[in-house]
Amino acid sequence: MTALFPDQRGPEDTAAVAADATGLMISLHSYGQLVLFPWGWRSTPSPNHTALETLGRKFGYFNGAEICQAGEPGCIYQTDGSTDDWAYGELGVAAYTFELGTSFFEQCTYFEENLVDQNLVALRYAAKAARRPYQTPAGPETIQVTASITSTLTGPALAIQATANDTRYDSNGWGIEPSQVISAARLSIDAPSWITTTQRYTMTATDGLLDTSIESLTGVIDISGWGIEKRLILVEGQDAAGNWGAPTALFVEISPTSLSPEGEPITPFIVANRFYLPLVRQ
Repeated sequence: MTALFPDQRGPEDTAAVAADATGLMISLHSYGQLVLFPWGWRSTPSPNHTALETLGRKFGYFNGAEICQAGEPGCIYQTDGSTDDWAYGELGVAAYTFELGTSFFEQCTYFEENLVDQNLVALRYAAKAARRPYQTPAGPETIQVTASITSTLTGPALAIQATANDTRYDSNGWGIEPSQVISAARLSIDAPSWITTTQRYTMTATDGLLDTSIESLTGVIDISGWGIEKRLILVEGQDAAGNWGAPTALFVEISPTSLSPEGEPITPFIVANRFYLPLVRQ
């Protein structure tokens, strides 16, 4: 881990990691149906407790586990020298233990039918949040991202639809994560928005007003100058507390028959959803 992650935390137990720190570590264990986070060696919350809990509750939404600080009363039991305590304590890495299943040795069929899919979704989200694990999970998720052909006065355009949702958290008995109204949304082409040279477009609420914690979004990209090519569209939302969530993306591919000689669309784009892993650092 020291070869992968910089040391982002001071030596004192009370030293908080900066909000824009990077890096995420997950240790997979059996068993218990729990997602645990530091501290495990004491009941006192860590200085980054709130942010660690927020990301944990995101995992809990996907895998249905109980989300708790390992050392707090009623969670599991206190431990010292655990991998997640070390990763967070020494390096400032956001660190978790997933206690999977209901016994140390699960039947393969139970593992494949009950554990794999829901935890893979949690791990995918972990990859998306790894660049800023103390910030990104507080922001809304963008889901149901789709694209379609439309026309404007200047020519063919790509209409992007998505949903921004700031409610997809679950501690499964260990508190409630606050949600906020969606305040903004944007899309970018071929690279995430934090790359300063990226072209960005503002998205708007389908009903004309951003005023709820779940919003349908729409955005339009002028593609009159595009040729036969494949592009990556990334969509992200912001909540009223100022938190930008992780982007979700899809590829759009213009087939050779997508445009007429005059540039007008005659067949739909080939659109496939993809997960984008925002691991690029600045």
